[in-house]
Amino acid sequence: MTKGILNGRCWAQIDNTLCWVGQNKIVYRSGGGTPQVISTPEIKEALDASTVEDCYAFFDRGHEYFAIRRAGKTTFCYDVTTGLWIERSTGVGENPWIVTSVEEYDGVQYYGTDTGKICTASRTKYADDSAVINGVVVSLPVMRNGDEFSIDEINLRAVTANTTVRTGTEFDYLETESGEPIETEAGELIEVPLAINEPPQIILQMSENGEEWG
Repeated sequence: MTKGILNGRCWAQIDNTLCWVGQNKIVYRSGGGTPQVISTPEIKEALDASTVEDCYAFFDRGHEYFAIRRAGKTTFCYDVTTGLWIERSTGVGENPWIVTSVEEYDGVQYYGTDTGKICTASRTKYADDSAVINGVVVSLPVMRNGDEFSIDEINLRAVTANTTVRTGTEFDYLETESGEPIETEAGELIEVPLAINEPPQIILQMSENGEEWG
């Protein structure tokens, strides 16, 4: 069975298979046999409302991804390892991801960006070309044989790091890792391991029908 392609830039080879966006904005994957639909109805609906620019493949921490760039919007990424979809963006908010292409040479991935720079991935820096990365986590649907149930405990694991702050502004919520308050001269630049006393914010999004959220 043959399936058309949206345009000549909307495909990528990944994990010995071919992924592409069809003319109908459905995303397919094939290893030579019958194409398999990998897009969800929600992904197709979003692609119908978007201009698809191109596609590419990349890997990250043991996972391989098929990425779909959309003009002025986030990049959809299909995780071949888990079969799940994620979105990637640069900065805070639903901004486009700056990555436009990915090539591998000598075991290193090189990311072409819309800023004209070529970047590599880092496990110690958490920014896209100095832009803030805003992380959003969405869990899988949780069910228990169709019955209602409650969750009375959620465990979070946080990792702190050194940062530079300028004193002279009110930083009442900052202290050193050992719990000591930060004491410096006004206007001085200091680097300290920070511990934030205020609790993290958790937004729990619930839906009765899978479509209306609140």
